[in-house]
Amino acid sequence: MRRMMVLPLMLVTAAVFVAIGTASPSSAGMATGAVAYEGFGTVSIALMAQGSPEAASGRMQFRRDVEGEGFDANSGGPVTCYLQVGNRGYFAGEFARTFFSGPTEIRFFNGIVVDGDALGEADQAFVTLGADRPIPCDDPGTMAFLDSVSRPVVRGNIIVH
Repeated sequence: MRRMMVLPLMLVTAAVFVAIGTASPSSAGMATGAVAYEGFGTVSIALMAQGSPEAASGRMQFRRDVEGEGFDANSGGPVTCYLQVGNRGYFAGEFARTFFSGPTEIRFFNGIVVDGDALGEADQAFVTLGADRPIPCDDPGTMAFLDSVSRPVVRGNIIVH
C-alpha cells in the first residue's frame, strides 16, 4: 500500500514542477512602453502591441542613431504579429516608410521586449531589421535569436501584461 501512494505523489510533484517551469504562449496579451537600449548605437523604440500572431494590432516607432557612420533610421509601422510568453512580448511588422542601411532597403522588423520589473530585473529589448520578407513573430528560430541578443534597457520602461 505504501509503494502505491509514493508513485502517484512523485508524479503529481513532477507535473507541478513542469507546469511552474514552463511559460506557455498567451492567446492574447499586450506590451506597451518606450525604451532605449545600446546596440549598434542607441536604439529607441515606442511600442503598443496586442493580440495574437493571427490577429495583432498596434504600432512600433523605431529610431537608431549610429554616430560617425551616417546611419540614422527613424521610422515606424503597424504591428502585424504579437506573441506573449510569460513576461516576454515578441512582435513583427512592416515599416510605413522604408529606409536604407548601406545599399539595403529596410522594410520589415521583428522584436522582443522583456518586462523584468516583476522579477526585480532590468527590462530588455531588441529589434531586428529585415529587407526581404516578413518573418512571423512566432517563428521559433527568430524567437530563440531574439532571446539571445536582447539588451538591457538604459532608459524607459516596458510593461508586458
